[in-house]
Amino acid sequence: MVTINFADLHCDTITKMFEHDADIYQNFCQVDIKKLSTFDSVIQFFAIWLDKKYLAKPFDNTVEFIKYYTKQIEKYKTYFTNMKFFLAIEGGEALENNLDNLKKFHDMGVILLTLTWNYENDLAGGVKSQCGLKKFGGEVVELMDELNMIIDVSHASEKTFWDVYKLSKNSIVASHSNCRKICDNARNLDDEQILAIKEKNGLIGLNLYSDFISDGVANLNDIAKHTDHLLNLIGEENICLGCDFDGADRYPSPIKNVADMKNVYNLFKKLYGKQITEKIFYDNVKHFLTARKFL
Repeated sequence: MVTINFADLHCDTITKMFEHDADIYQNFCQVDIKKLSTFDSVIQFFAIWLDKKYLAKPFDNTVEFIKYYTKQIEKYKTYFTNMKFFLAIEGGEALENNLDNLKKFHDMGVILLTLTWNYENDLAGGVKSQCGLKKFGGEVVELMDELNMIIDVSHASEKTFWDVYKLSKNSIVASHSNCRKICDNARNLDDEQILAIKEKNGLIGLNLYSDFISDGVANLNDIAKHTDHLLNLIGEENICLGCDFDGADRYPSPIKNVADMKNVYNLFKKLYGKQITEKIFYDNVKHFLTARKFL
């Protein structure tokens, strides 16, 4: 029997679960415990993203999401022998321009913050804006360094990216971003950004949203094109998965949910061999989290 370990830096499952009062063990979403249990060892980041309807009270609503998630995790804690789940927030709106709120989220178990979504907020500019890191955003970055929280530059504008790169003393990640050289989308990283993340000993999570993979209908070979580019540019130590399950509406066939990632594993194993595939699928994230004292 083939052993496949799986680590993923980004899914949006919590939001969908919360809105439908779904169960984390088995649900209609693309990620749940039952699907993840088809892998031998699992590291899964769950991101809390706020739709516009939640932005009137972003801190309070994020707390409600966290409470819901925590209750679900407690309910099924016996399943976590071979699974490690980590909590993230996607979008600094949740902080409500208050550093104390970052500390509160840290105390609630949040270890990663994606500074922006697509738009400008109190911290910085997203990909659909031109501005960079603001005063409050700089304070957030410095406090995250102090708290050993992971700074995520996916969705950030180019100016925000480079401002964070210069300011942060820690490794940074792009939790779910691909290569602009392969697919010219603003959400993807250019080669300079990719090299900068490697320089900081960070991670780049391959995103499975079709629009970030290919200009046309994406397939598994298109995912491999991004992987090829990363391997040729920075080697195999800083590449991982940031699948974006439950956060997009189009994925390459035959990927319907997280259990289907075995198809990607088999393709990568054929193309790159077992050692590199296992690094991308699990080992690089495990090494990163161990180095940062999360494992």
